[in-house]
Amino acid sequence: MKQLTFCAYPTDWIEEQSLAPILTALRARGIDITIDRGMSAPSKVGLFLGHHKKNRPALAEYPVVMLHDLGQAHNVWPNFWDKEPWGNYSYGLLPNQAWKSMYDAYPHT
Repeated sequence: MKQLTFCAYPTDWIEEQSLAPILTALRARGIDITIDRGMSAPSKVGLFLGHHKKNRPALAEYPVVMLHDLGQAHNVWPNFWDKEPWGNYSYGLLPNQAWKSMYDAYPHT
């Protein structure tokens, strides 16, 4: 059986700190995940923490984006998703139900 390739694509040390517990949990479950700081390695599942144009979600067959800081983009609320192209990802990870409600209420175009 072919192993899925997982890759995380951090762009700075804060993202790497945010990734640490996720990587630990995945590795504890026997999932090998690589780190690609240069955003050049293709993957089956790619985890992106950055919220800027540096991200290359096309590298992953299933790109995943997540919030890594509850104060993230606080200066553009409530229009967070005007600046965040979450529609370019297969999945998005939000920290709690309140954020899901905000996402669901946003007029996605």
